[in-house]
Parts: sequence; C-alpha cells; structure tokens
Amino acid sequence: MKPLAKIAAVCLLLYAAIQVGCWRSVVESRSPDGQHTARIKEWCQFPDCAIKAELASLPWPVNLEQTGDAYLGFGHIAWSTDSSVVAILVVNPIGGGIEGAWDVRSRRRLGAQVARRLLAASVAREYGLSGEQLQPYKDAVVWAWEDPQASVRFEERHP
Repeated sequence: MKPLAKIAAVCLLLYAAIQVGCWRSVVESRSPDGQHTARIKEWCQFPDCAIKAELASLPWPVNLEQTGDAYLGFGHIAWSTDSSVVAILVVNPIGGGIEGAWDVRSRRRLGAQVARRLLAASVAREYGLSGEQLQPYKDAVVWAWEDPQASVRFEERHP
C-alpha cells in the first residue's frame, strides 16, 4: 500500500472513531411502534460543543441535522402516534438550534407546522405545562426557547 493511501486510511479510521466514540446521547426516544429510535447527541471538546439529531433504524443511524458552537439548553423528541414522523427540538441559547420534523421512512424534512404541532403538544404534556404557565408564550416550544425554567427542568431530567 502506498504511503498516501495508508495515511488516508488511518485518517478515515480516526474520523470514524471520533464520530462513534465521542458523541454522548443526551435525549433518546423510541417510536411508539418500537421500530425506530431518535437521539439528541452532544459532542464537547473544549471550548466548543456540537449537537446533532439522529434517527436510528437498522442498520445505521442517519444524521438528520447538526449544529456547532452549541450549548444544549433544552432538548425534546416527539413522535406521531403512527410512528411515521419524528419532531426534534434543540434549544441552543448561544446560536442556532434545531426545530424540525422528518418523515421516518424517507428521512425527508417536513414543514415547520408539523414540527411545531407535534413538539408543542408533547412538551406541554411531558412537562405538565398548564394554560396559565403557557399564557405569556405562544406555545410550549416558545416556552422552551424563552423561559429560564425550561432549561432548569430539562437539566433535572437529563443531568
């Protein structure tokens, strides 16, 4: 094997090891039918962190979206009742977050309204948010982005 090919192979192996070994799952959720798993993962190496949303189905996980220069302030995964759609919310107070819905079979991104509807209902239900608590906000997604208690409550659930 030529020296350049050896170097390329070693670099590829190191890259693969970093991608697999250094990402930490922070939030994980199985689909209602049990066939898929969605994860919010974080990879921190001083001074920066990256966050990604992935969908795991056999045989390999698929990266749905990723953001760098990140801090995970809040994360949530919601599923449609038939397991065909997953919606993921990542609040990154220092930059762009992730808010989207994906068709599980085609892994195509769906409209923002689909994501908002699934996420708002699921966040409100999981965090026990009353109409009174949500009154200053448009919905539970806005609550997750704007209310300081959202990150506190998220940290309690996902230390």
